[in-house]
Amino acid sequence: MGRPRKTRGEAGDASLELVILAPAVFAILALVIAAGRTSIADGAVAAAARDAARQASLARTPGAAQVAALASASAALRQDGLACSPRVTVSADSSKLAFVIGPPPVARWQNR
Repeated sequence: MGRPRKTRGEAGDASLELVILAPAVFAILALVIAAGRTSIADGAVAAAARDAARQASLARTPGAAQVAALASASAALRQDGLACSPRVTVSADSSKLAFVIGPPPVARWQNR
């Protein structure tokens, strides 16, 4: 008993299937890799923005906040290997901090 012989119509089917399926498999693999890299970059940018906001909140003046936030975002992105230049905008509305929300507290001492 020998190997079954291929008929004339089946000759070259495997190479034709490979030629048709290989680009599709590579395209799907490339899309998965691109989606993974995009997800990692998105997380790194979100972390850099969070760090920049934290540094800006610790600064005493808007100018110092701008500088601290830009330095923090640049360092975080550089550490993660992302080559982009962040744009940092610091805006603070401190006008509502001057309003008194309620009456001033009064402390009373009763001696019994």
